[in-house]
Amino acid sequence: AHPYWYACVLNIFHVYVTRTNTAGDLPKRFDCLWIRWFGEDPEWRDGWAKRRLPRIGFVPDTDPDAFGFLDPATVIRACHLLPTYSEGRTSVLMPYENSMARRTDEIDDWTNYYVGIFVDRDMRSRYCGGGIGHR
Repeated sequence: AHPYWYACVLNIFHVYVTRTNTAGDLPKRFDCLWIRWFGEDPEWRDGWAKRRLPRIGFVPDTDPDAFGFLDPATVIRACHLLPTYSEGRTSVLMPYENSMARRTDEIDDWTNYYVGIFVDRDMRSRYCGGGIGHR
């Protein structure tokens, strides 16, 4: 199993929440990300031995957990996704032309994406040390 979960951030919300059963509580700000989940491609084998990048694709919209909300504090970092151009695009995973889950100029999705697992030397220095300004 892959060690990370991947999602596409559709929107960022800042909401103010109050409890209705207590008097005098001030509204508290709550930030959340509206996301569309990716899942692993079950037909793809990746890893160092296979010399292949991990491959993911959107979860079908028929799955009750295809979309969700996340606390931004749970996000580790952004990653670089590369469309699998050889597989083309599909509208099977979400067959709606006009959807808030896509950019306004898109009517379908890439079938799958490769996960860019390699980082630049600055990121390596940040976590492993040895770079200027990094401990």
